[in-house]
Amino acid sequence: MVLSFRCLLSAFVLLFTTVSGFAQQPLLPSEQWVKLRDEASGAAPYENLRYLTRLHRVPATAEFDQAAQFILERAREYGLAEVQSEQFPIDGKTQYGLMRSYLGWKVEAGQLWEVRPQHLLLGDWATDPIRLADYSHSADVEAALVDVGDGSHESDYRNKDVRGKIVLADGVLARVQELAVRQHGAVGIVSDMPNQITAWSGLDRTIVRWGHLDAREPAGFAFMISRDTAASLRTQLAAGEPIVLSAKVKAEVGPGQWTVVSGVIPGTDPASGEIVYSCHLDHERPGANDNGSGCVTILESARIIARLISNGQLPRPKRTLRFVWGPEIEGTMAYLSRHPEIRKRLRANIHMDMVGGDPFKNKSIFHVTRHSVVAAEFCHRRGRDLR
Repeated sequence: MVLSFRCLLSAFVLLFTTVSGFAQQPLLPSEQWVKLRDEASGAAPYENLRYLTRLHRVPATAEFDQAAQFILERAREYGLAEVQSEQFPIDGKTQYGLMRSYLGWKVEAGQLWEVRPQHLLLGDWATDPIRLADYSHSADVEAALVDVGDGSHESDYRNKDVRGKIVLADGVLARVQELAVRQHGAVGIVSDMPNQITAWSGLDRTIVRWGHLDAREPAGFAFMISRDTAASLRTQLAAGEPIVLSAKVKAEVGPGQWTVVSGVIPGTDPASGEIVYSCHLDHERPGANDNGSGCVTILESARIIARLISNGQLPRPKRTLRFVWGPEIEGTMAYLSRHPEIRKRLRANIHMDMVGGDPFKNKSIFHVTRHSVVAAEFCHRRGRDLR
């Protein structure tokens, strides 16, 4: 969590200082910096993160709501005010700002077996839920596997009969679902879609990546497999060896709700606006960085600030600090759509997303954009401070 607290402490600079000559002197008095540093704990966010990673936090599912309830309880425990959990109905039609709502998803079971030429378990929701693509529908089929390559182009189906069969594809799942299932009659998909190309995505071919279908499509399921497993299946099919799979899914796609948790640390001057801390609470189990790390970082930010204010070690900020946990993008859109008054009061947003990654392992570079100095300069030129 090194990057998390580097971001966190930089964010504090925005909240407790009067900007004056920021290029020549520290923005935070040393005694306040020391108090923030001494109160910050790596153990607290780590334990919160350990809990979140045990949950398969797909938006509008029971386990996402379980994670939201955990955040709600922690926020109250840490002394935030106005802590609440809000539900936003979703039905595939309701509009929140520019975002049309998605649908909910309830899953009881999902297994994929190879039954011929060998008996082999390829995926089980119960032990590894990432194997079942989000918004898969119920199914109970035994069918031949057909390799359609990418599967997201009409040409991939030329001279191939996929009706009543399961397709093996590595293209964008929603597009494969539209072509293979809806247009050509396939019953389901086995996918090794990488979903995100990164500097490290091809280094470990045993990794199973998450995927999601279009919830608004009325049928179809998908199981995710590794690149190595897909390569082995393709080699067998290319050699003319038939493969028969058995897929059993018990799931329901339908109306549901997005849940957003929020809380505040009240400022001394409500008319001066709000600073909003945000993150996204959703991700597949057992993902810790995207974005469990951001969720526990803003939670720890809230704990530190509230604790130091309550015991008199820090002054209460001029602006109200608002903390928001919800589904990525859609949760924020729904929340701000319902609360136009918060939109009007918002002066800056500190968004924490994937801040706990190891830059060496991820082969990544830490970028800071529009950081505190830029914001400070803007406010300083307008004759305002950032407290």
